[in-house]
Amino acid sequence: AEVAPQRVGLTAGAVDSIWSSVEALYRTGAFPAVTFCLRRRGRIVLNRSIGYAQGGGPGESRGPHARLAEPDTPICLFSASKAVTAMLMHKLAEEGGVDLDNRVSYYLPEFTGGGKDRTTIAQVLSHQGGFPMFDVDPADGPETLLDWERCIELICAAPAENGGKRLAYHAITGGFILAEIIRRVTGMSFTDYLDTRFRQPLGMRYFTYGLDGRSRPRVARNYVAGQPVRFPISMLAKQALSADFSEVVDISNRDYFMDAVVPAGNLYSTAEELSRFYQMLLDGGRYEGRQVM
Repeated sequence: AEVAPQRVGLTAGAVDSIWSSVEALYRTGAFPAVTFCLRRRGRIVLNRSIGYAQGGGPGESRGPHARLAEPDTPICLFSASKAVTAMLMHKLAEEGGVDLDNRVSYYLPEFTGGGKDRTTIAQVLSHQGGFPMFDVDPADGPETLLDWERCIELICAAPAENGGKRLAYHAITGGFILAEIIRRVTGMSFTDYLDTRFRQPLGMRYFTYGLDGRSRPRVARNYVAGQPVRFPISMLAKQALSADFSEVVDISNRDYFMDAVVPAGNLYSTAEELSRFYQMLLDGGRYEGRQVM
């Protein structure tokens, strides 16, 4: 529930001004919906939504199947998922399961293709692993990204590109390798590790990679919206994602995408849950008196 602004050192006018800015953002038409959670001194000041979770996309009529977004509407975080995957790796390091300065190949012996045998976990975390992309057979299409074992195989075999010497956004690849290390070291599935370390301790309803069937009627639909992605970004994105943005967006609305676990790209959460996670980090790893990290 939202607390009175005065309880956290704000005025009602300040909070109204912030929400007016959210409304103005929505009116640009770039976003079918916005869900917004603002915490101040750890307390929720705003937890609201505006727009349509379904039926409010560009050029789409708001017919009988349109569905308003709500504050607890689950939304795919796409690349914002990477931060949670990274913190799970830091959690494993806290537990003594890994040394972040150790080589990936120490935990994944097959991770040696193309000169990657010296790449460390820390380099993967900082997008300096040297394997920002991997070759996907065009005949297989981006659905390959939903095949965990195949992705690990392709990434391990991919050639290194200036590993540790140059930043290069690992759009998909880094997440799979970090998650596979967690899986190998703990003997748990990646999702179970998330569940026991973050999701349950923080009391989350969603906050999962992929989405269970009973939650899918509530999920926000993804649309191609806003300004078009142009060259050269469009070309780089297609190389990293193995598909055009429009195709990726289409796939993200399909059941098989929500069935899959993509550690760098398909965490589902509400705005409040994500805010809760970052509040825990701001509070020194504590949540409601419990030391989570």
